[in-house]
Order: sequence, then C-alpha cells, then structure tokens
Amino acid sequence: MKTPRRNSLFFILSAAVFLLQLSLVPAIAKLQLRRPGPSQEDIDYIHTSCQNTLYPETCINSFQFYADAVQQDPRQLAFYAILKSLRKTKSLASYIISNVAGYEAQIQALYNAVNQIRDSFTQMEKLIEFDCGGESLGFQINKVQTWMSAALTNIDNVTCTHVFKDVEPLKSNVCDRVTTVKELTSNAVTLVNNYANMIYQLRNEL
Repeated sequence: MKTPRRNSLFFILSAAVFLLQLSLVPAIAKLQLRRPGPSQEDIDYIHTSCQNTLYPETCINSFQFYADAVQQDPRQLAFYAILKSLRKTKSLASYIISNVAGYEAQIQALYNAVNQIRDSFTQMEKLIEFDCGGESLGFQINKVQTWMSAALTNIDNVTCTHVFKDVEPLKSNVCDRVTTVKELTSNAVTLVNNYANMIYQLRNEL
C-alpha cells in the first residue's frame, strides 16, 4: 500500500507530465496575417469591447497588443481572450506544481480548467478557419460557452488566502497569479458570450 507521501509525489510528477504535454499544443493555427499596425479604430474597438467585461483595465492591457490582429472582429477578440486565459492558467498550474507541495485539490481544479480552456481554444480555431465539421455555427459556439463557463467555475475554486497562509512571499505570488487568471478567464467568458449573442441575433434576423 502506497504511503500518502508517495501518493503526493506521484500526483505531482503526473501533473508535470500533463503540463508538458499541453505545452506541445500549437498556440495559434492559420490566423490572419497581421497588418503593419493597428488603426485608431482597431484600438477604439478594443477599449469599447472591454468596457462590457468585469475587469476592463485587465482586458485593455491584455488585448491592445492584438488590436491589429483582432481588426474589430468579435470572433478574433474571443479567440485571443481564450488564448490569453489558456497561457496564464497553464503558467499558474506550472508555478504551483514547481513551488508548492501538496494541495492536490487546487491543482486538480486547474487541470480541469486547462483542459476546458484548451477545448474552447481548439473549437475557436475551427470557427476562425470556418471548419465546422458539419455542425452548426450556433452549436459550435455553444460548446465554447459551456467549456469556458466550466473553466471559470474551476478557477474560482482555486484559493490562496487560507491555503498558503504564513508562507511569504509565495502566498503573495500565488494570490497575484490566481487573481490574474480569474480576471482573464472572466473577461474571456464575457467576450465569448458577446460573440455568441451576435451570432444568435444575426440568425434570428435571417
């Protein structure tokens, strides 16, 4: 029978392998080539879109760099929001695994979130490429909404204030990273929903 210490070590090693596998997933596939630079209209679009999120400042700081790629397209904005959330969530999971012993429940919640955001990312790639595989556009975007909402729920279950108490500066580092991931994922959910609402509205007008 394995001891709790061995079980914990096995869990952490499995986690490391899991994150390594995720890092092999291509970040972006077949996106539009960037223009020389964003127009003022592109930048204004980012600012306007971000005002509808719960964390507009985080949103603006995250996507101003992508303004020329987004090109005032809500589909592209939702795509980059998911990509940003995926990168930061994977980074958070890797940081906790590397610096904190135990806390398997926290790591498991992040596993689930990373998988769900990765599935959303893959689905949005299909929407970017217009490769719906016989499924309706509405059904595709609904899957993205479902996965991103589930990911946000899992991330909300990652806490730092009581788990890492009396462990400084680790506690502050983990809390800052958790806050960033929660804000980015919350914003991604909003931007995905905004895109979905536009799709549903257009479909109802046909």
